[in-house]
Amino acid sequence: MIMYDFPELAVYATDRFVLVCMALFVEAVVGRAQWVFRILPHPVAMFRACAGFLDRRLNRSRRGPRALVVRGAIVTAVLCIAGGLVGGSLEVWTATFPAGWVIDLAVVSLTVSQRGGYGDASRTVRALTRDGVAAAREQVARYHKGRPSALDAHGVSRALSEHLAAEFGRWLVAPVLWYLLLGLPALLIYVAIVAAAERLGGDEAARAGFGWTAVRLEKFAGWIPGRIAGMLVVLACFLAPTARPIRAFRIMWRKAAALPSASFGWPAAAFAGALSIELGGANSAEGRPMPWFGDGTARMTARDAHRALLLFGYACVVHASILAVLAAVRVATV
Repeated sequence: MIMYDFPELAVYATDRFVLVCMALFVEAVVGRAQWVFRILPHPVAMFRACAGFLDRRLNRSRRGPRALVVRGAIVTAVLCIAGGLVGGSLEVWTATFPAGWVIDLAVVSLTVSQRGGYGDASRTVRALTRDGVAAAREQVARYHKGRPSALDAHGVSRALSEHLAAEFGRWLVAPVLWYLLLGLPALLIYVAIVAAAERLGGDEAARAGFGWTAVRLEKFAGWIPGRIAGMLVVLACFLAPTARPIRAFRIMWRKAAALPSASFGWPAAAFAGALSIELGGANSAEGRPMPWFGDGTARMTARDAHRALLLFGYACVVHASILAVLAAVRVATV
């Protein structure tokens, strides 16, 4: 009703920077709203389900390597086109009525992950400290793409740290950036690319065959956001106790380029340097063998896991604060 009584407020509500700030606040308060998605499908889950269905139907090992690459490229293109069409249709539809900005707000808040990623990691820490490694592995299995059953206490702490870095780069900075640049079509295309990379590139053979296109598109889509995410982690080190910003920048600059995904590699390398830990290895949370990166210890403790949670929280605050300043500047100039 407020927007209808005071239509000039809609000018501010439809600004993408303002909408992103509102979406980050909603997600920080509500989280993933899992009770809703027991009834309704989550947008990200829908893309993952579609990618998984097409993978089962079309990824046939008897096909030659070239045929698998072509088939995977077609599947990836179909998912991206679907994401772009849905996003474009929503933008056209929401432009027809004053409260259409609510749709943008809902889609962005469902796509980003702050409280969701923090909740995953904090539940893992609680399980590790209260109930032991077996209970912690059950929590890690929710997001670990490798073999969580093979993790010891140190591996559990490393996995949740890698998960936090991946959430920050892949599911916070990247979707926000693509939405700010090109709106809902770019946001949903990005979601489709990441879903395709996860489902079609599950192992080394798939990444060289059926998932070849999706994996490379995911690298491209995360190239700029990953670097921004890494720098935001470095800035957060100035707020987080015991974090080391100079070491975070040095490790990030030296090691991030060698990691398979920019949206994961740059913030993860910054995490490793900031906390003086080693991440990666044969059983990483990304589900693929990685070189060890960092200049500290791989034998992370629960205290190190708490430090990773704190750094993630400060990085989210820095990210939101910068966006709030940009939104305020834009509103002031309207």
